[in-house]
Amino acid sequence: MTDKEISWLYELAKHVLRGEMGRTRAENEVKLCQQLIDHCDNLFLDDTFFPHFYCSCFSKNGDSLGQWRAYASDGKGVAIGFNRQYLESFALGHITQLADVKYRTENDFADLKRDIDQAINKLANSQYPFHEDQITSIAVNTEMAWGLLAPFCKNAGFSEEEEVRLVHTAGPVGHSEVDPKNWTA
Repeated sequence: MTDKEISWLYELAKHVLRGEMGRTRAENEVKLCQQLIDHCDNLFLDDTFFPHFYCSCFSKNGDSLGQWRAYASDGKGVAIGFNRQYLESFALGHITQLADVKYRTENDFADLKRDIDQAINKLANSQYPFHEDQITSIAVNTEMAWGLLAPFCKNAGFSEEEEVRLVHTAGPVGHSEVDPKNWTA
């Protein structure tokens, strides 16, 4: 899994957010959308916020020519099979998950739109004016939801991989219970 793969979801989110900003909206709603766009744009610049993903990638298709060519020295490598139930024993809940990758096209953003609509509705349904920190809080909650989805989203052009990922999401730098410097081979 590469940084570009993680950013795929955020690129789709920016597309949806720009569409939302194009509609006539209240000032607070525009601020919220802009904060979310700024987060997507600065995602990899500020590693004090962005969580670290530790990932193992698997394919449900044990004998794919494309996989052999791309990941096994053009067919000169080896394949190792894993039992999915065994891998699920490592998925300890919220911070470690095993899931099928969801392949998305550039037009596949219904769930992102739903998340944005929910965030905007929190602003619109408030009986009181929102403060900047409340707008930021709504933005952070939306960003956190996307952070859980991002490692399991990929461009639909790779759908032949039939990928399954085991992902451990560690906290931001300095906040992680996993320290890869202590790992041994």
